[in-house]
Amino acid sequence: MEKRYKINTSPASPPESSIRKHMDFDALLEKHKQSSAQKSTNVRRLYFGIATAAAVALLLLIPLWERLNPGYDQMADDHFANQPFINPPLEGVQKDFVSKTVDSQSGGSIDLSDHLEVQIPKAAFVNQTGEAVQGPVEIKYREFQDFVDFFISGIPMHYDSLDQRYLLESAGMVEVFAEQNGARLQVAPGKSLSVRVQGKVRVEASN
Repeated sequence: MEKRYKINTSPASPPESSIRKHMDFDALLEKHKQSSAQKSTNVRRLYFGIATAAAVALLLLIPLWERLNPGYDQMADDHFANQPFINPPLEGVQKDFVSKTVDSQSGGSIDLSDHLEVQIPKAAFVNQTGEAVQGPVEIKYREFQDFVDFFISGIPMHYDSLDQRYLLESAGMVEVFAEQNGARLQVAPGKSLSVRVQGKVRVEASN
């Protein structure tokens, strides 16, 4: 096979004039700095151009989106307006109700817990049609005692007054209602239930 290459194992040394020509290291370093600075400037210009183009595109897309979706704001308002007033954020994560039984005709005082009491007058309940209820009635209740209970309950903890938004502070809340045979009852006209809650106050010890 014919060789089409030649390996020079003893190359001639470059002339002295060529070596001296490239011995100006200061000039070589300065040339390198200028080249690096030019590249950095070009990169900054490129980034600035991309950012400017993105901003212009965004400004053009927003009006276009509003024209293509003229009812978007109204849809958002309708969505939140249709949400229930009490809206638990976690489905299936709720405090359980505790049930006590009372005779609807006799009424009485029921200790729902060690610090919660409800007083029920005689003939205090009627059904959905307004008829007086006879026989035993289930009193169901649950307590919300801290910020974790408030959160999972979905009870709104803010309110508006004179266009100002305020945070509702609570030392605790309780939900109480009555049922008979699984049907929710109402408080009879002229009757009212009294709920007594024993609060807890933290007192700092002093020496």
